Amino acid sequence: MVVLTISIPAYNDGPSIEKVVDEALQAGRHLGVPFEILVINDGSKDDTQERVLKLQERVPELRYRLHPVNLGFGPTIAEVYISPTSEWVWFIPGDGQVPADGVLELWKHKDKADFLLARRAQRQDTGWRWFVSYSYNWSISIVAGRRIRDVNAAGLVRKSTLADVTLRSQSAFVHAELLLEILRSRGRLLEVPVPHRAREFGVGSGNRWRVILTTARDLWMYTLDRRLGIPWWRRRPSVVTTYPPTT
Repeated sequence: MVVLTISIPAYNDGPSIEKVVDEALQAGRHLGVPFEILVINDGSKDDTQERVLKLQERVPELRYRLHPVNLGFGPTIAEVYISPTSEWVWFIPGDGQVPADGVLELWKHKDKADFLLARRAQRQDTGWRWFVSYSYNWSISIVAGRRIRDVNAAGLVRKSTLADVTLRSQSAFVHAELLLEILRSRGRLLEVPVPHRAREFGVGSGNRWRVILTTARDLWMYTLDRRLGIPWWRRRPSVVTTYPPTT
């Protein structure tokens, strides 16, 4: 039985995906538990697919899923956590900003929590990105009723904790929705600092106004539902759409 899935969403991450997979491979082997690496390609338009298929020739632990079209944050991040059948899921982005070996530190604390957030220490972001993140984390903290320092970070989650969790967000709010729903089901949360690297390739989308506004909309609708009982959020369908392995 696979104990750990290192789950990696990728969108136009061709230049970085080989390094991310190789680091994930080293981290999994260092832990010494049965593991797999899952790359979910969310309809990339670059050479991400070609690079991942090439990696499969030398990395037997690597599984691959392809979204024929770009589904966006919500469905992809939901699939990252929901589709694996392993005991634990370690999510890291395909851009390489969070080192895969961060799981080694989180793994030491896995008996203390069901969801371990890899809080990005000394974040390598622009001032505007930092301000947006800081404000957003305080908003989530108010809804959660406890201080949350890095809700959009990478995470290590005990899969059994997600048995009764239904994710509905189509936006980047999906990270916070996952955390808030785990807390609602009385799951234990722990934030553990890990290194953070500057982006080497591409441009992040987290500070785009469209992303910010759709995330804020989902946060507002979720809060009205969970705090005031207005069932707008619960009427939304699940966003989990899993695809079979490509190869």
